[in-house]
Amino acid sequence: MRIVTTFVLCGLIILGGYAVTTVASRIRASRAEAATAAGPAHERVPSVKVRTLKACTVEDRLILTGGVLPWEDILVSAETGGKIDWQGVKEGDRVEAGQELVRIDMRLLNAHLDQARAQEKLAAQELQRIQSLAEKGVATAQASDKVSADKEMAAANLRLVEIQLQKSVVTAPIRGIVDRLFKDKDEFVDTGMPLVRLVEMDKVKVSVGVPEREVGNFAPGATAIVILDAIEGREFNGSIHKIATTADPSTLTFVTEIAVDNPEGIIKPGMIARVRLVRRVCPDSVTVPIFSVMTVENQRFVMVEDSGVAHVRPIEIGIIQDDVVQAVTGLKPGDRLIVSGQRELIEGDPVQVSEVLD
Repeated sequence: MRIVTTFVLCGLIILGGYAVTTVASRIRASRAEAATAAGPAHERVPSVKVRTLKACTVEDRLILTGGVLPWEDILVSAETGGKIDWQGVKEGDRVEAGQELVRIDMRLLNAHLDQARAQEKLAAQELQRIQSLAEKGVATAQASDKVSADKEMAAANLRLVEIQLQKSVVTAPIRGIVDRLFKDKDEFVDTGMPLVRLVEMDKVKVSVGVPEREVGNFAPGATAIVILDAIEGREFNGSIHKIATTADPSTLTFVTEIAVDNPEGIIKPGMIARVRLVRRVCPDSVTVPIFSVMTVENQRFVMVEDSGVAHVRPIEIGIIQDDVVQAVTGLKPGDRLIVSGQRELIEGDPVQVSEVLD
């Protein structure tokens, strides 16, 4: 039986005055079966599929994982103590900025207000009477000064009660959703005690940690794509809202916030998100499928077809995008890349193109 010898690919390619390293040393499988006793060997021309390469734009992407946060998360606290007389919202309600949420001890404060107004009115009348007597020379200057001071104290007390009354009406500082109520009607609260948690959901932010070596590639305003595992089949447009000026000491990354509009309210705080950022864009690039690239002794190469003959093309790869890679050198638009059967070929093999793919 006649044995077909093993072929070794070994060649030196000169491109643009620079030497390209050898692609050789790839052992090729046997290309023909032994002849039968009755006849000679016949070698079949391999059938291949090719793809005509076109220029395209390639994005150098960075994928980061983060979490969704509400755009605003505010804890509304009591500014005065007392019993909750009225509560106008419940958990899950949507409120507008300035809307009343809770009223605290309104009846007692209203009584104090009436008392302060009466005292201020009486003091004003007494001051007017003393001033009239002083003009007639009956009242002393000391009496006039005392009544004038009483009038100022009564006016100050009235302003104090009015301020307390304003503080007893708790309003929403932002437009948002009532996430939690900490106290119910008729319960007592002290000054500074939390009453309501409000979150703004019309817009959310996604917080991610950008590594030190990458943070220089991005700036506020840069676009981003947000993908949520909980919401299949959708991508959300966003933009970088803020980049921390210092690194987080626990992760050594720079916390970056991505702003995303959420008019439907379907993005919920706490969801896990993947953020796609673009480092740079390379127009007029040539890309090839990852599976079409072969490696021999750290040299990457592909096979192309020209006039029915297979040729080796050493390449340098750049950006990896999904299942394709950028060919920085070695290929140009119009080349016919062999994408099926290429691993059984060597330089100069005749081939038959069975299909040209888009």
